[in-house]
Amino acid sequence: MQTKYLFSILFLACLVTSAQALMLQEKSLSTYAFPGFEITSPATTHCETITFSPFTDFDTATNDTLLNLGIEFSPATDFDSNVTISTNNQLIQTIYSRDFIGKSNAHVLIPAELQRDNGTTLQICGNSSPSLQRLYVSSSGTLGLYQQPHFDRANDFETVVVTPERILGQEVEAQVFVRNSGALPASVHVDYRKYDVPYLPLLKGETGFDATLEPYESRTITYYIKPLRAVDLALPPAVLTYTNIFGEEEKIESNRAQVRVKQPEFNVKGVFLLNQTHARVDEPVDVRWLAQNDGIDPLYGLSATYTITPETTTTLPRMMIPELLPSKAESRGFTIQFAEPGTYTLGCVIFQESNPELHTNCQGTTITITEDTRLITLLLSLMLVIIGIGVYAYIYYSKPKPHTEVKPKKRFQT
Repeated sequence: MQTKYLFSILFLACLVTSAQALMLQEKSLSTYAFPGFEITSPATTHCETITFSPFTDFDTATNDTLLNLGIEFSPATDFDSNVTISTNNQLIQTIYSRDFIGKSNAHVLIPAELQRDNGTTLQICGNSSPSLQRLYVSSSGTLGLYQQPHFDRANDFETVVVTPERILGQEVEAQVFVRNSGALPASVHVDYRKYDVPYLPLLKGETGFDATLEPYESRTITYYIKPLRAVDLALPPAVLTYTNIFGEEEKIESNRAQVRVKQPEFNVKGVFLLNQTHARVDEPVDVRWLAQNDGIDPLYGLSATYTITPETTTTLPRMMIPELLPSKAESRGFTIQFAEPGTYTLGCVIFQESNPELHTNCQGTTITITEDTRLITLLLSLMLVIIGIGVYAYIYYSKPKPHTEVKPKKRFQT
């Protein structure tokens, strides 16, 4: 029995210790005679002011003075109504109904540098819009000194582009940095971006993580995208989700990192190299195609489609060059055959897949295709041989034979 009581006492002690680590001091707003208020008229402002003395150790770096208010906006879709909080006549936060959907409590940090030992004033004002039906601020709020995790201080949660200026077709490397600058650990979930953008496809990298970050612990993820347009753009913000010390889910968005994607100088030359300019029908012809970048920018995702004039039934391949650096050339080889005789011109169009408007025509080259006369020559030769043999046989067998006198046979006398 004593063991059971001892365990219960230890358990309660742990709870108290944990609670003290979160809430150091706390007072109800009723202590400061805050009545709360309700606004039911459109385009109306109502304010209430209280005065409080700073809590002990309010200016310690690990401690936060928080004003906790219960707020209701009706309808929730009334985006312009708001509640403002000012300290010593200095505005410190505006809570808009559009940012408060799905919430009922606001936690406002009172900066230590604005608090005065001889008394600090807090003014809480409600401002209704023309379409508002009801704005309510509860009198049962609290003011206290707490310890909590922090991800909202300078550089705590940010998205950074490693190289802010890129050429269309190049990869963009982005990093999401997260740091807990508060006094308590927190379990966080991080997504690398709030929403997808069709022309910013993800190539590779980390898209988020789940982890517990201790005080002043940080973590960085890296991902790569490949813009499909040449534009100045802001990347979607990363999103961090965690549970605050009041048991409420908080979502924080990072900054939107800027990146400039430039249109490259498109100065590409394409030529064909043939080891023969004449061929016979159905004879394989080896073709070498060369593309050279004479511009100052690297080019990415090049494609080439080939043409034959006049048109034939010959099927030509489509070539791709993933990367073509300035003053560099790439070559591709293939084999073609022609089913009919004639003079043909080989050509091509080189373009960038991400922007087909950037294209150029290749320098054409011609090849002459003739009938294959070897079989005809062989047949003619064979025919001449046969004719020769026939003539010889005719002459031989039609030549008159020399006359031979037949002598009478002698008779034997008996």
